[in-house]
Amino acid sequence: MYVGRYVVPIDPIRKKNFQLFDSLKGGERLGVDEQGRLYVRKDDSSLTSLFNKHITADQQHLKDVALDYVTRVFSQKKFRSIDTESKNYRQLMSKLNSLGLFSKSDKQSVAFLFYNRRYRDLVVSGIDEAVAESIVTIEMSIDSYISMAYKVKTRPTPTNGGMSGSYFIRDREGKKIAVFKPQDEDSFMPNAPMPEHRRTYDPTAPERHQRRGQPQGIAWLKEVAAWEIDKGQFANVPFTTEITVPFPTQGSGSRPVYKRGSLQMFVAGKGAHELTDAEKDAIPAQQIQKMAAFDLLIGNGDRHEGNFMWDEASQTLSLIDHGLTFLDSLDWKEGWKFSEGRFEWSTYPQARDIVNPEVKAWILEYDLDAKCQILKKLGISERSIREHRLRVLFTQEGVRRGITLAMLASCCMPTKTQRSWLDTLVHSTHEETSDEEKFYVVYQKKAEEFFSKVLEQMQNP
Repeated sequence: MYVGRYVVPIDPIRKKNFQLFDSLKGGERLGVDEQGRLYVRKDDSSLTSLFNKHITADQQHLKDVALDYVTRVFSQKKFRSIDTESKNYRQLMSKLNSLGLFSKSDKQSVAFLFYNRRYRDLVVSGIDEAVAESIVTIEMSIDSYISMAYKVKTRPTPTNGGMSGSYFIRDREGKKIAVFKPQDEDSFMPNAPMPEHRRTYDPTAPERHQRRGQPQGIAWLKEVAAWEIDKGQFANVPFTTEITVPFPTQGSGSRPVYKRGSLQMFVAGKGAHELTDAEKDAIPAQQIQKMAAFDLLIGNGDRHEGNFMWDEASQTLSLIDHGLTFLDSLDWKEGWKFSEGRFEWSTYPQARDIVNPEVKAWILEYDLDAKCQILKKLGISERSIREHRLRVLFTQEGVRRGITLAMLASCCMPTKTQRSWLDTLVHSTHEETSDEEKFYVVYQKKAEEFFSKVLEQMQNP
């Protein structure tokens, strides 16, 4: 142990006892001599009754030494790695359990020591505090040394409905702090919530797509991508990151499995579908337009009123659920397809207003090359990046000409039988050239011509 700058040597007996604990094997029992030194007991079953009084008298000393040992282990080791260090913890707990000295509450107290240390080490390693807390409570939910009474308030619980699996994550006080979306429970993935939507994993098979241009098993990555593009600086996307954690599986006796997915911070508020028309109309136009601008650029295929949240107390609009963004159905290199787009805000009067100066500046100053590099580093496909580029150029040209965001939305939303104007523009460009460098030049020129005609029609209905 350390006192100031000076190292205090460990008592020789204590040191020997710690060394014995280090070498202890499962199932071995311990005894204590008159000087407090531990030894491995080799009891003859016929003589066990003769030792019972002596063993009982020494149990408290054994417990004290064991707890002292555990505290020292937790203070010296760093518990940052999810798989390796959790394994070390389980081995340590198994060793203590085999001594037969601890009650359930004793073992839970030791487990709490570990998770407190785990949380601190994760934060010191640079992980966000809420993310570290989420990892800790998810791990606690599968820990047999944590009581069910405690798990009831902290374990992951499914959110309401949906084609994909998603879970509320709580802190150690039971408060919701995040939403976890595992890859293997995405729509048309092997463990999707509804059996009719379960498929083996094959991202190349079209029938396994939830939307055109959306291979299975990638929605969680799109959640992370939306955050990385916004960083909470414009559209108010909550902090989102990737995690891999041991997660409880369904069914009695099931062993936990490691799951990879997105973890998004929980935000307060009501979904827009819970608001009255008057409450929707009262949301500031700038906030509705920020959402609209963001959706147009990322090609949101599923912005319905259940995935933007209005918090009246803080007057904040937060955007959630970005699993169906950065699609690739509009990739001109792969042939002409129907694109996707769902923008329920397009009926809001705020979206029909003249574009707010701050929103307009954000759209026109959007650093397309830099954002495409971010998407590429994350692992978003080149097809999706090409579609993103097309959507950004189209939106920028429209806003530059004074087109409203609601009208831009109508230009980007196909019907069941008709392609959108955006689709048509991409197709006509592809008919002229398939050379990538020339393609965007021709495309921008066609966008200019298209919006000129739109403005002319507006002025001469």
